[in-house]
Amino acid sequence: MKTISLFSGAGGLDIGATEAGAEIVCSIDTDLDSLKTLKLNEVSNSSTLLIHQDISTLSGESILRQCGHNKNEIEFLIGGPPCQSFSKNNYWTKSGEESLRRKKRRKKTAENNGRDFIEDITLPKAKNRTKVHEDKRTSLVMEYARLINEISPRGFLFENVQSITHPKNKKYLYEFINYTENCGYKVKELRLSSELFGVAQKRKRVFVIGHKKKALDEPEITHSADNSIFLKPVTTAKAAIHKYRFKKYFEESEIIEGRWSEYLPDIPPGMNYKALTSWAGYKNPIFEAETKFWNFLLKLHPDKPSWTIASNPGPWVGPFHWDNRRLRTVEMAALQSFPDDYKFYGSRRSRIRQIGNAVPPLMAKAVMDILVKS
Repeated sequence: MKTISLFSGAGGLDIGATEAGAEIVCSIDTDLDSLKTLKLNEVSNSSTLLIHQDISTLSGESILRQCGHNKNEIEFLIGGPPCQSFSKNNYWTKSGEESLRRKKRRKKTAENNGRDFIEDITLPKAKNRTKVHEDKRTSLVMEYARLINEISPRGFLFENVQSITHPKNKKYLYEFINYTENCGYKVKELRLSSELFGVAQKRKRVFVIGHKKKALDEPEITHSADNSIFLKPVTTAKAAIHKYRFKKYFEESEIIEGRWSEYLPDIPPGMNYKALTSWAGYKNPIFEAETKFWNFLLKLHPDKPSWTIASNPGPWVGPFHWDNRRLRTVEMAALQSFPDDYKFYGSRRSRIRQIGNAVPPLMAKAVMDILVKS
């Protein structure tokens, strides 16, 4: 089942597709480190063609020619266009970097025992924010649709963040759906959460799958947090990463230093900065509740799935390990359900970005199973 992968990244979708029975004949991405990661691991096989190029500059004919395949030989097209322009967790500037402004205020409050303190509030820098329709990454959704039409695979898989269904974003999703339906595909929209498929992480994603001949089913949920006798229990963070607790996996950048490091031990597992407020009964409150983003000083709970692993976290953005340190990259990869021996190319920052941007392979496999069995 020959498959072409677009926006391949570190290979989360590619791994899932391969485990479902597909063969990746070509992977395309603009990030060179990600392509080197794919080369290191030879996800599908050593002959997979890796193309370092923006898909908007490629035609379906040129991709097929480079792959050495004809149009009718390609079973599936898979990919998740860049999600940053749709993400609710980021405010993006024209350069693609997160833009923040900080406001400091001095105040005295009763819960702070009358002492003077500085509350540091992080807010979006609105004047530099790029609107969704102005972000060139948004257009890649329909570039993907164009290639589906030009390559004409038997089926396709599209993945993105849940916030693509937000009222200000959903027109891009439904433009994609309408276009592919007009190309002759029977299309199904799926809204899924990764912990229901064995991933040790809560990661909500939207998938759109299409097939030329058959109406497709929902993927089979395998795990539950409700003690169901019919499903396996969700995979906890500890179950996924406990094996990496030894010194041989130590990374120097896991050590936390700086402004808020002394307070992290006071935050219980599963809590965030709100544990240091009067709302939580903290003796000498450091913050006010509901004044910071929810993942500020957020700490993992060992007996629950992780929160979403971010691709570009700030220095105080969690999740942090319950042992009061940053997560090791091998732990992040495990929480994403990458294979134990999977290697990532590049600096720590690049590896974190690749891991955080990936589709969890177990989740990808569950969705690809629907296509492969159709």
